Amino acid sequence: MILKQTSACLRGIAIIMVMASHYAEWILEGSKYPVVRETLCGMGVLGVDIFFFVSGYGLLKSAGERGVGRSFLWNRLKTCYLPYLMVVGIIMFLEGGFRDLKDWKDYLLGSEYWYISVQMVMYACFFVCYGSETLLPEKWKRIYKKNRELLLTVMIIGFTYWLYAIGKADFWILSNGAFLIGVYLARLESVTGVTHKKEKGWFKGIIPYALIVSLCIFVISSFWFYRTSFMKWEAVKSLTFTISVAMVSLLHEFKSAPLRLLGRYSLYFYLIHAFIYRLVGNGFKGSSTMIILPLCLILTLFIGFAVGFIVELFMKWMNLRITGLILKND
Repeated sequence: MILKQTSACLRGIAIIMVMASHYAEWILEGSKYPVVRETLCGMGVLGVDIFFFVSGYGLLKSAGERGVGRSFLWNRLKTCYLPYLMVVGIIMFLEGGFRDLKDWKDYLLGSEYWYISVQMVMYACFFVCYGSETLLPEKWKRIYKKNRELLLTVMIIGFTYWLYAIGKADFWILSNGAFLIGVYLARLESVTGVTHKKEKGWFKGIIPYALIVSLCIFVISSFWFYRTSFMKWEAVKSLTFTISVAMVSLLHEFKSAPLRLLGRYSLYFYLIHAFIYRLVGNGFKGSSTMIILPLCLILTLFIGFAVGFIVELFMKWMNLRITGLILKND
């Protein structure tokens, strides 16, 4: 079982990878060492893999077995979408406001923050698959429960194909499989009855071997993607990386307090770090990277913690007034 503190640490690692990839893309453009830039940029997709894996795993663990209701929707809104609206709304106001309806549409759909956009679709698919069983006759519920993961898989694959068909960038597509890996791992733990690291059995016994195999495939696919830039190798790299992370998480319990703190406020770092970079870049034009990068990091951490703390307090205040109403009707 992947504990909550391990999940928080994984999110902390993931936000470091995502921010490193973005800073490399912005700062190392035209660098004499393109390999370094490409390697760091590639870390961003793998970081999102971790976010989606943790999300899929956590959703099924917390709600999958008992189904989901309106309280599930509220929890997703208060932990992801509403904070996004608040923070990005302020950023857009500071950068000139909303010029037209397209700005409002992009803002509400999260078009400029693709992680938010895709994550909300994942939540919606999960809610449809695990919340709609209450509408079914009693005799159909057992059959439906056995096939919820299959339905979710079909929906995620369909959504991924649609993203591909409309020409979205590779990073919109590759991490979707990580969400399903998280869901299926949680389901596998439920089926095998393995819920603690000290328990033994065939499932626990194969984890080290699965880790070795997935790491080997990950290294090979990374090499071939670098040589060919073939997207299928990138997809294999992404999926085997996620499996490797899953196996490591089952074998090792992460307890780092700094990583947990980064993971707790990772959403806010993600939302503000590009804005901070633009702000610093405009204020220190012509300055050395050795000045701009540390300043960006310090401001992102300080403002991210502060904004996250304030938003959390506001959401707790809202939660007291809304949750009771939802639970009465759930």
